Amino acid sequence: MCYFPIRISASAIVLFIAMPAVAQTGDAPAPGDEVLTELATEFYAKEYSISVDEARRQIAELKRVGRLAQEAGLDGDDSSAGIEVDRSNGGFNVSLRYAGAKGKATQSLEARGVKVKQAKKSKKQHKEDVRQVATALGIKNKDYAIIYDDLANTATLLVKGNKANFPNIPALPDGISVEFRDELITMTANIYGSDSITEGGTVGYAATRSGIRGVTAPGHIHNGQTSFTVNGDLQTISFQAYDAQNDFVWGNKTTSAYGAWIRVTTAGGWKAVGSVGVLHSATPYCKYGRTSGLTCGTYSRTYTGPWQTFASGTFPLIKGTVQMAQQGDSGGPVFEDLGTKAAAIGTVIGYTGTGNKELVVYPAERITAKGVTIMTQ
Repeated sequence: MCYFPIRISASAIVLFIAMPAVAQTGDAPAPGDEVLTELATEFYAKEYSISVDEARRQIAELKRVGRLAQEAGLDGDDSSAGIEVDRSNGGFNVSLRYAGAKGKATQSLEARGVKVKQAKKSKKQHKEDVRQVATALGIKNKDYAIIYDDLANTATLLVKGNKANFPNIPALPDGISVEFRDELITMTANIYGSDSITEGGTVGYAATRSGIRGVTAPGHIHNGQTSFTVNGDLQTISFQAYDAQNDFVWGNKTTSAYGAWIRVTTAGGWKAVGSVGVLHSATPYCKYGRTSGLTCGTYSRTYTGPWQTFASGTFPLIKGTVQMAQQGDSGGPVFEDLGTKAAAIGTVIGYTGTGNKELVVYPAERITAKGVTIMTQ
């Protein structure tokens, strides 16, 4: 099995909203130096050449719009068309795009200061257009994926193969493009007190199941196995979730005293996990992996399509300016940086895109949905 960071073409689910499980407190001290700097906020400030204070303000507004859209039930609505961020003339304005007729939900958003703009085409329609192009080209389901970009309100037909084999590409609908790649996704694998899992990959989070403490590891490396070793501790795999939408295993050692900490720098810096969060479009997030260390990027795209031997799965993509993951990073924590603490967002599957600059993420909400509770403190 391949232990590479998964690479997924950018097409992020605009709002990936999770209902966190009841938090469990970790009481172990930090394994090393505690990192108090706002890593993701500093990345965002540098990316847009603004101050850290302004970056905090903008990120808070992006999250506010995301939360309100979710509360109004519009994040997964068939007429949803992503968000628009207008930075012209030094400004910063966030609007929601909507392709349907305005109703009570959109009116409630506007009453709370969120501008709703009319879109010509919804996210759903973009995806349907991509499928029609794939059918016209005779491409099998296992050989293509869809990447939806929430900020641009566009979609890409991602084809596994050589462009030379498709000489007659038809006229494409508005907002649709075609991209050819050798692989759709490349897969990769933080560990408590250490950088790696002995058998391959990176440990994600200290987590509990039925009151027993343990840790998470990447399913695509350890599925079908009976154990993995973290910092010298043999973890018996007691739960596995590895299918079209899931990629983790949970191992427990009843004598373990792992606390709610994740490693965030190769120099041995740590952050406490204070909550379990969700992805919001255009917002920055970071990841740690044993091979590539800390990398940060912005979420706005979602990948829907085959990975491993499964027919289809949907995963968020976080796009950075450097290679986002490498072999051995799979399973590492993806987190929102809250300064003194971090919010668990998910774990690393792998990477995709030109230069491996898009991180493929397994959302934390899917871990909690399986009855495994990420520990917080």
